[in-house]
Parts: sequence; structure tokens; C-alpha cells
Amino acid sequence: MRVWRIAKRQHAAFDGIGASTYGGRWNSPGNRVIYTSTSLALAVLEVLVHLPGQKVPRNYVAVPAEIPDHLRHDFYLVTALPTQWRSRAEHRALIRLGDDWIAHGKAAVLRVPSALIPDEENVILNPTHPDFGQIIVQTAQPFRLDPRIVTLLDATPP
Repeated sequence: MRVWRIAKRQHAAFDGIGASTYGGRWNSPGNRVIYTSTSLALAVLEVLVHLPGQKVPRNYVAVPAEIPDHLRHDFYLVTALPTQWRSRAEHRALIRLGDDWIAHGKAAVLRVPSALIPDEENVILNPTHPDFGQIIVQTAQPFRLDPRIVTLLDATPP
């Protein structure tokens, strides 16, 4: 399985330090994970949703990684999540699920639905898991988003 991470060049490492520092939808601060997506397009959306208006990402890279088919994958299906899992109100519940997954340490890979497009998957990687070394992180590629996307986003009513 190929996954993608888009980040500023200085934060492109697959080490989980950023998520450990700030926490995220599936981890609390102090727990190292790497957020990736199953497609480059979804990775773009996952970055855009966190950018302030009128900001076109600059100095970004796209980093592909290959997860071997034989590596164990854990899943959280939409049906197993709280009813309002996409809302901020359930954010703590998802963090607990992710933290529990990390604590149990059964897999280096956790597949979860995207809050933006629930039929698509994000893939959470645990860099502290013994199997993580089998994931092949490839060379970062310069990534420049077409500036027209910001115009499109600004034209969309909230």
C-alpha cells in the first residue's frame, strides 16, 4: 500500500515529532504518530483544511511511503466510531481510541476513515513500533499547490 504525507520541507521526516508535540485527531501530545493518506489528493485536502484563508502552501513536499502487504494493519471502521465522530465534540473520543491503539502496540499501521471524506482512508503510522522499519519511506518530492485552489476555497460559502 502506498501512502502520502504532505508537509513543509523542514517537517517532512517520518518521525512523529510534530504529532507528539501538538497532538492530533487520533493522538494526544506525547504520543508519536505519523499522519498519512492513501492518496495524494486526500493528503492535499487534509493539509488545506488546516490552512488559514488566502494561504497557498509554499516550501511543501510530498513524501510517499510503501507499506508492505504482509504488515499487520489495524482498522477503525466508521460503524465502530461515535455517531458524531467527525465533529469537534467527539475529538477526545478519537484521541482515546488512537492512544489506546498506540499503547497496545499490536501494529505499526492504523487505517481510519477521513473526517473530510469518510469513504476514503487516512493511515496512522506508529514510528515506535518494531515493524515500522519495514515501511519504506521514499524521497520527498517538491509539491506546489495550484494557487487557483485558494480562489476556489474562498468562493465557497461556509
